[in-house]
Amino acid sequence: MNPDIPVEYGGLGLGLLANTIIAEELGYGCTGIATVFMTNDLAETPLIVAASDEVKKKYLGRMTEEPLIAAYAVTEPNAGSDVSNVKTKCEKKGDEYIINGSKIDPNPKAPTSKAFTAFVVEADSPGITKGKKEKNMGQHASDTRGITFEDVRVPASNMVGPPGEGFVVTMRTFDRTRPAVAGLATGLQARCLDEASKYALERKTFGIPIADHQVSDMKILASLNILPLTFATLLLEIENGDVRDTKMRAERVIKTKQKLQILRNGYNSEYPVEKLMRDAKLFQIYEGTCQIQRVVVSRNLLKLTDTQREYQATALKFAKEEIIPVAAHHDKTGEVFIFNEFNSSFRGAELSSLETALVVESLAYGCSAIQLCIMGPSLAIAPNWSLCYRHTALRSRVLVLTSLRSRQRLRRKELNMGQRCCDTRTITFEDVVIPKENVLGAPGAGFKVAMGAFDMTRPGVAAGAVGLAWRALDEASKYALERKTFGHQGVSFLLADMAINLELARLVTYRAAVDVDNKERSSYYASVAKCFAADTANITAANAVQIHGVEKLMRDAKIYQIYEGTSQIQRVVISRHLLQKRSSYNRDKEERNFNPCHSSHRVIRTDTEAEWLLLTGRTKCTRHEYWLCSVRSPCASSRSCVMH
Repeated sequence: MNPDIPVEYGGLGLGLLANTIIAEELGYGCTGIATVFMTNDLAETPLIVAASDEVKKKYLGRMTEEPLIAAYAVTEPNAGSDVSNVKTKCEKKGDEYIINGSKIDPNPKAPTSKAFTAFVVEADSPGITKGKKEKNMGQHASDTRGITFEDVRVPASNMVGPPGEGFVVTMRTFDRTRPAVAGLATGLQARCLDEASKYALERKTFGIPIADHQVSDMKILASLNILPLTFATLLLEIENGDVRDTKMRAERVIKTKQKLQILRNGYNSEYPVEKLMRDAKLFQIYEGTCQIQRVVVSRNLLKLTDTQREYQATALKFAKEEIIPVAAHHDKTGEVFIFNEFNSSFRGAELSSLETALVVESLAYGCSAIQLCIMGPSLAIAPNWSLCYRHTALRSRVLVLTSLRSRQRLRRKELNMGQRCCDTRTITFEDVVIPKENVLGAPGAGFKVAMGAFDMTRPGVAAGAVGLAWRALDEASKYALERKTFGHQGVSFLLADMAINLELARLVTYRAAVDVDNKERSSYYASVAKCFAADTANITAANAVQIHGVEKLMRDAKIYQIYEGTSQIQRVVISRHLLQKRSSYNRDKEERNFNPCHSSHRVIRTDTEAEWLLLTGRTKCTRHEYWLCSVRSPCASSRSCVMH
């Protein structure tokens, strides 16, 4: 497969997003085989980004015309992520270079010196010796072996990039290939989740499926894969020129241990999960170990960034200038002004849910409690707003909103652990009379109205948690630069993990907000956003306390795991959604023979259309149906089939 070779050299010319989607789907089947399919991409990318037209025509053209496999040799036995011990040398003699040294598997680590030069070397050149195939822990299908160079002569015209610029070429290569590696890892994780969900429905203990045990629910939820959205966003950024930290911003550690525990027989080699766990380990190693990637992320984390959106920048400026200086005072008094997001016809700002999330995030950066006082009325507005476009049969208790009247009594303000400037107190109703027109929805509709409101407001709650985590990370990063001890790497790893979780929480929060803007009720993503962001805020704040001591942020973070549905309840909702989806697929598979090319299914005609459909989640086929398409009834266009 050579999907990313430009069209002018005979390739498909697919973008980075399409290439990574392919990697993810292949990784779902087998990451070892997928690595074989995708290995040419790694070797071809240096040529695409840095080689001369002559070299591109000669070698990229051959890759598309002949059944060739190429390898990218960077790693040496004594030089992995730290290449100060690199021994391979090149010496110029006339119009040739003489190369001597050894390389091992084509899983490169990041060079740190610019004194490197890249070459294209013919595999059958005199002086090249290939070692025996290595026996690895996982991904047995991929062929890794050592290569020794002894007086290998290479034409000077085969140089890739200027002399001594191999480091630049390598970094530009990794910026484009690491997302595909992360895509393979994501496909593997999705396969683990599917296998665990399937087994949880089949395996019974104490007479019931283990899926009905909440412990299994929690473990399946912990396996929840929100990375496809991360990839889609990342890859679009890269194609637009933003190429920072692609692997660790996209790839988290694969959580196969929990899947192995759910599949009791997963320890047995006859079951698929045991293989998946072995295959997963390699993703923490090649193209830069996760430890090295964390160092890279933490270095960039400590630099100023200009990537804030316009809404965030405006609200953030207000938070820094107006909120942070008075946060301690208002934490005691609760005296803050109110801002509402009513429709413009009611003198509101008419912000979309995504825009509101951006504002909430930035205000919470200043103080999450003051942010809640400013934006809090949106929770009361949401039930009425949700009725504008939700038409469902509602059954439950009546939900009412009332103004304070003589027969309503407010109890004293509660003293909470965190967010103390928020005014929370008990309201008692005694024979309170309200007008009939104040009833929202039909009588008995209260529960569904409330749930619909939560679907709208939970992304905002998640955004507040993201803002708090953002502030905690900034404070910890600032202190880590100022505080001097023995120069422990552990702090940089901790900061990097905090940054990774923050980025993931931010992305899934924005996804949930966009669903609200599109008038698509999604309890699933609303719960995922709220649960993940709340946990991220608490973990980030706790780690920040360990580094710095931002005690107030740690107190404020706890409430995000409690209100608008506890994190435990959100996990139950999410895991049930996953299991119901799997159960529904099993039933559909038994009831019909799927034909993906039937006229009732949408035909994907262009790569751009396929990328957009996959990015926005508008395709209706499941992962299994894509697989059936390629096996049972391939489309007339092989290119469309690839994008299936």
